[in-house]
Amino acid sequence: MLHAINGGWSINGGHESKVVLCMLGLFAEEERDLVSLRTKEALAARRASGVKSGRPNGLGKSRTGPFRPEIIAFLRNGLAKSFVAKRYKVSEPTLDNLFN
Repeated sequence: MLHAINGGWSINGGHESKVVLCMLGLFAEEERDLVSLRTKEALAARRASGVKSGRPNGLGKSRTGPFRPEIIAFLRNGLAKSFVAKRYKVSEPTLDNLFN
């Protein structure tokens, strides 16, 4: 059971409660559609003004970036991946990403 103190109504399973819930659901759905529409319009306006959205291409900044040639040399020379990962404080899958 739900009681709205300020509104003076309650949801208790009766006919009026079903109407109130239906209306609240309708309002929520309409608001969700409006938010989606505003978001799409804003993204379209940004695209029209030439702003690129999304994640930039390429590797980007990473903790291994400055040490990339050194790390690759270590791995190609046969050092254990776990040792290199600990030395540069990254995970082993991060080292795998250097070769992708």
